Amino acid sequence: MNVSVAGLVLWLHVVGTAVGVKRAVHAPGESYVPPEWVSAWSGIGFAVFGTLSLIFFVWVLAQLWPAAFRYFWVSAERARRA
Repeated sequence: MNVSVAGLVLWLHVVGTAVGVKRAVHAPGESYVPPEWVSAWSGIGFAVFGTLSLIFFVWVLAQLWPAAFRYFWVSAERARRA
């Protein structure tokens, strides 16, 4: 999960830096001129890393769910014995 979140953050940093440099160096008077590859790859990169992050997050929740709610699933009698 950490790798997918790190990939997502890295991707957002790369895209943000590229757009900032393009705006500052190549088109200082324009309001927004993204590099060509940003329009083509930004959505794909965000979708890939975001989906991987979501999958791993759901997997972690599925692993921790029984431990978090185990006392709600047992009877009061069994809970007193434990």
